[in-house]
Amino acid sequence: MVILITGTSHTGKTVLAQRMLEKYNYPYLSIDHLKMGLIRSGNTELTPEDDEDLTGYLWPIVREMIKTAMNI
Repeated sequence: MVILITGTSHTGKTVLAQRMLEKYNYPYLSIDHLKMGLIRSGNTELTPEDDEDLTGYLWPIVREMIKTAMNI
């Protein structure tokens, strides 16, 4: 099972994911953590301010992670 939590910035997505972890033991992956890991590790020249470019960079990776989790 994969649950995608979407929304604009500062709407509580991570808080909701954390509460679901605590209540139901559902693990979660924060895309912000993935983004910052890629930026800080030097795997991309993009910065946190490059929202449009980051979306294009991250979506193919996240899409395939979702497919993997769903065993597609």
